[in-house]
Amino acid sequence: MIRKAFRHSVWLPTKVEFLEALSKLPLDNHNALLRFVHQQDVLSGLAGRLLIRHIACSVLGLTTNQIHVERTEMGKPFLTEHQNRLDFNVTHGGDFTCAVAVTRGRCGVDCMRVNIPRESNL
Repeated sequence: MIRKAFRHSVWLPTKVEFLEALSKLPLDNHNALLRFVHQQDVLSGLAGRLLIRHIACSVLGLTTNQIHVERTEMGKPFLTEHQNRLDFNVTHGGDFTCAVAVTRGRCGVDCMRVNIPRESNL
């Protein structure tokens, strides 16, 4: 199992860095990301899409141009040409964007912020 996490809440890219990161994605992803109203939503969405590409390139030995991602009706991303070789999922919660992937079977991931009261014994 491959696990990756990115703390998007502290990522403050310059305009040049943002455009460079965006250029790693297909044009249809640009439109989807730029529809978000809040900057953090744009950055977490961008981080998730880049994590997918990073994992697919690392595990399958592909270039970013060889990666074609579609989404199920429920929004779960999958590789159109290599879906039998890699299953993955992405989540956004709190400060983090997380991704997991497996080469056998299916996987899922969820992350969320947990606030523990200061007076708690945990």
